[in-house]
Amino acid sequence: MKHFIVLLVAAISAYAHPADVDYFGWDGRIVYEASSIKSEGLKGVSKCMSDAAQYVYVGVPSALYTYGVVASALDQPTADRRYASETGIQALTSLGITYGIAVATKIIVDRERPYLAYPGLIANGEGPENDKYLSSFPSGHSAGAAAIATTMMLRYPKWYVIAPSVGYALWMGFSRLNLGVHYLTDVLAGYAIGAGVAYGVHVVSKELFNVAEPILPAGVGLAVGMAGTPTTPLFTISMNF
Repeated sequence: MKHFIVLLVAAISAYAHPADVDYFGWDGRIVYEASSIKSEGLKGVSKCMSDAAQYVYVGVPSALYTYGVVASALDQPTADRRYASETGIQALTSLGITYGIAVATKIIVDRERPYLAYPGLIANGEGPENDKYLSSFPSGHSAGAAAIATTMMLRYPKWYVIAPSVGYALWMGFSRLNLGVHYLTDVLAGYAIGAGVAYGVHVVSKELFNVAEPILPAGVGLAVGMAGTPTTPLFTISMNF
C-alpha cells in the first residue's frame, strides 16, 4: 500500500506539470521554455550578460567620450576624436532618457515577474539578489541594450559595428527570458523604448552637441568619408586649420 501511494503521488505530479503549463498563455509559455533549457553553461552566460549590463552601458559611452577628450589633449584635436566624444554624450543621453521612461513604465504597469507569477514552474535565474520591487514590464536591460546598440549603429553605420550591436541586443533579450525574469513582451517593449529614444536623440543630436560644446574637444580637422560624414570613412582627407 505504501509503494502504491508513492507511485500514485509521482504519477499525479508528472501529469500535473503539463497541466500547469497550459495556464501560461503564449507569453508565459515562451519564457517557460527559454528558462527550462537545461544548460548550466548557458545560464551562466545569461547571468554574466545581465550582471555586466550596467558596466557596458556606462563604460562604452564613457570610453568613447574620454578617448576623444584625452587624445585631443595629448596630441591634437581632430574631427574623428570629437566625433567619438559626441557619440559618447549621445549614447549616455539616450540611456538616461531610456531608463527614465522604463522605470516610470514599470511603476505604472506593475507587472509581476514570471518567476513570481509561476513559482515552482519558472525559476529566478538571477538569484535572490534580483530586485523584486521593480516590476517586469518593460525589460530595462533590453531597453538599455537597444539604446546603446541603436546609437552605435546610427553613429557608425558599418557592418562591423552593426553586426555585434544587433547580436548583443538580441542576446541580452534572450538572457532575460533564459533567467526567467521577463516575458517576451517585456523584452520587445524594452527594445521599442530604447531604439525609439536613441533615434529621437540622434535626430536632435546637433542641438545636443551645441549644449555640450563646453565639454567637447575642439573639432579643428575636417574628415570626409564616402558617406559624407566623419564616421569611420573608407578613406579620409584631413585638413588642420
